[in-house]
Amino acid sequence: ITWILGGFGTIVGGAYFPTDMMPPWMQKIAMVNPITYCLNALRMTMLQGYSIVTIAKPLTTLLGIVAIFLPISLGVFSVAVRKGRREGTLTQY
Repeated sequence: ITWILGGFGTIVGGAYFPTDMMPPWMQKIAMVNPITYCLNALRMTMLQGYSIVTIAKPLTTLLGIVAIFLPISLGVFSVAVRKGRREGTLTQY
């Protein structure tokens, strides 16, 4: 499942072809995929020579994604570790 979701994420994120060439439903998925903004920022700096100031939009979007999902993921991870300790299954997998 990880391989399938990872592959889908890179395809929808624009790793193989630009997101504006995708069908509209895939473009909507790409807008919530952090890989899209990372790749856009990399392409702007490496291929087009943009400075850090000119890639402020993708960077602020990434910071917003981090601000939302980092606390959520840390909370979920904390709950999972506590559950694993309680059940004694941390080293099972």
